[in-house]
Amino acid sequence: MSAIGRMLKTSGADIPTDGPVAAQRSRIDECLVSALGTVTSDPFAYLVETYGRALKEGGEYGEYVQKLSVSFAALVLLQPAQFYVTPPKQGEAAKRLVDILRDDGTNSISLPRGFLPALMDKMQALKLPGFAERGPVDTFFLAPNGSVVAALMGDLQKLSLADMYQPLFNVFLTLATQKTFAAAAARSPLLAVTPQSHSPKGLEMNTLLGPLFRLSCLPELSLNMVTLEVTHVRGAVAEAYFAEGLRRRGEIMHTVDAVRANLRGAQSMLVQIVKALLKDKEAQEKVFNWFSVIFTANSIRTQEVFQYREDLGARCSSNGFLMNVLSVLITLCAPFIDPDDPKKLHSKIDSTFLLSKHRFLGSS
Repeated sequence: MSAIGRMLKTSGADIPTDGPVAAQRSRIDECLVSALGTVTSDPFAYLVETYGRALKEGGEYGEYVQKLSVSFAALVLLQPAQFYVTPPKQGEAAKRLVDILRDDGTNSISLPRGFLPALMDKMQALKLPGFAERGPVDTFFLAPNGSVVAALMGDLQKLSLADMYQPLFNVFLTLATQKTFAAAAARSPLLAVTPQSHSPKGLEMNTLLGPLFRLSCLPELSLNMVTLEVTHVRGAVAEAYFAEGLRRRGEIMHTVDAVRANLRGAQSMLVQIVKALLKDKEAQEKVFNWFSVIFTANSIRTQEVFQYREDLGARCSSNGFLMNVLSVLITLCAPFIDPDDPKKLHSKIDSTFLLSKHRFLGSS
């Protein structure tokens, strides 16, 4: 079996090894399309495996097979009805990609090196009917419903800090480090927030970063606006870490340390995710605006005397959410305010800016 045959998981006997390059590529195209229709009942899995084999085999046509696999994989995700006998329902393809990206050992498919960025770039280059004018990436990855991010948000809203949240955080971090995703995030309505469009609770539940930041070790309150009944909707961390028989001082301190370590781990990943998005200039503005809107929406907390009562639980964001927001912002500001920070960015701050004339140039 030829190297190309091994890549495509076919005999490869009728693929010419010499002659015009165009003829050989054309035959490779035919073999791949044939395999999609006959060799496998799972086109996406086959294409991922083919990409991986081509990456490993290399050779003269390895790169071409990789590009071809990515192109068809993009079409399989965006137009599944063209490839599956029983097409997946809306949102199922996005949910499956989330499960694959979790890479927690529960999925038989693992994306090879370079597959995801190539997939996003190819998606963005496609002009297909039924998708946002800005590109299929905006729809498939960042639409408010049925997208990869929507599936992520749905899964995160079911978790507490006591659960295995790390795989989902890793998925988000993986996406945020992709330039195509960060650029699309800047255009997404999930980051287009104002104090008028989102309530304090809406910022936690219905924005791009909200479900990530709401995971904390603190309990949350919910107020029924009709009955005015207050309920505790999240006490899973206390239930998981603090058992009924936990009485000894040493045991309690050990448990508290475990909770703190878990919280620090979550906040560290939040910093990485935010930093990844900040590398895109357009996304940078939207992320900083998101933080700004959070403080504006929670202005009730800036009162000189603020007592967090249960009836105020529905009028401002949860304590845990705001604690994570402050933790991330303090970490981002550390190089500017800590004289011992290795980056020493505080030395770049122009202390005379407010007294200088050049600060008016931008508004003239």
